[in-house]
Amino acid sequence: MRGSDLAFGPVKDLFLTGTWEAGDGFDNYLYGVSVSLDVPGFRYFNASVYKAYNDLADNDEQLTLTWAYPIEAGSQEFLIDGFLDWSTSSKTHESEMNFTPQIKWNAGKNLGLKSPLYVGIEYAYWNNKYGSTTDERCASLLLKWHF
Repeated sequence: MRGSDLAFGPVKDLFLTGTWEAGDGFDNYLYGVSVSLDVPGFRYFNASVYKAYNDLADNDEQLTLTWAYPIEAGSQEFLIDGFLDWSTSSKTHESEMNFTPQIKWNAGKNLGLKSPLYVGIEYAYWNNKYGSTTDERCASLLLKWHF
């Protein structure tokens, strides 16, 4: 927005951030700050700290990390990306941690597509889902087309 370079040391950029999480009967609003870090080999590596205003539970704080790490093996392209969310506990909910990486192969390159067509797997490792005492471990197959 400012049009000025905010980079210093390993920090490539700074952001004011916000997100809205909506579900069946709830809305959570988060606002905070993010940094884009210059981590060698990574396409991006971001860290965000939020204050969360929750409809169904006490307000809390959240840390979010997002990343993408490209790998080339011969003529094949792979991407390991994902996120980690960790939120603090409160009187009405437990702290929670959701670590969800993806490993993807760009099949689109072999099909002559100009944009990526990823085939891969995602694994959700979620402790205290939605602040409850329920844990989730879930593998999913992915088919993702960027166009």
